[in-house]
Amino acid sequence: LTHARTVRRYYMTPRPGVLSFFYLLEPKRPAGKRGVIYHNGFAGTSVQSAALLDALLEAGATVIAIDQLCYGDNACNAPCGPGHPPDCLANLQFGLAKMQTPLRDHVEPVRAAADLLFSRGAAEVDAVGFSAGAGTVTLVAAVDTRIRRSVAAAGVLPYYLREGQDAPIGIADYAPLQEMASMMDLFLLSAAGKGRAHLHLFNRFDRCCFRNVKGRLYEPTLRERLAAIGIGGAFSVAIDETHARHAISGHGVATILSFLGYR
Repeated sequence: LTHARTVRRYYMTPRPGVLSFFYLLEPKRPAGKRGVIYHNGFAGTSVQSAALLDALLEAGATVIAIDQLCYGDNACNAPCGPGHPPDCLANLQFGLAKMQTPLRDHVEPVRAAADLLFSRGAAEVDAVGFSAGAGTVTLVAAVDTRIRRSVAAAGVLPYYLREGQDAPIGIADYAPLQEMASMMDLFLLSAAGKGRAHLHLFNRFDRCCFRNVKGRLYEPTLRERLAAIGIGGAFSVAIDETHARHAISGHGVATILSFLGYR
């Protein structure tokens, strides 16, 4: 990260015995009081999006990078809830049904990151989630209106449009959440409010998942609903046709920076 002045590691404990680490990246040349939270997905760490992190730092943003639970140094298991043997451990991605209040393990690290940015003087905080991290960022933006603009990259779709490896996993597969709110509800909540906006970024030819242009199918509906609610907010979908990787490309980086107002 050529544009980072300092890198500091923090951790928080959403429940006893569960550690979630995140990294505070300070730019060499700060520009305004703005912070961005980046949340990575499965099978890797936030290092795989170093190009996006460095571009944000170059633009003057203070950045916090978070890895998905079970990756990096993060915890992977937690004690099961009532009704299970005392020695039962639940996987923090695939065993949520065995736990009490499992969503907090995913939501609270992002909210703690926002707390840290605001405590250090940030006036605005945005968030970007990639792959499975896109679902986490969407959920956090839906329940925490302090998140101004949020990006879900290559990782969310309404349930009726999912196929193959788009299958819901982690928090998207948690039945009580599905019963309480649809993904469309979460998209709407993430976008609603004065000065707020929510962007879905898809790789059209993604070899992994969330490919194609299906986001265009529900984009008009969400825009119309936001207008009908009348409290402000914006929703949009962007399609990246420049590559076939499950990653945020250079074109994707430019799209995100433009959406967040850094270009």
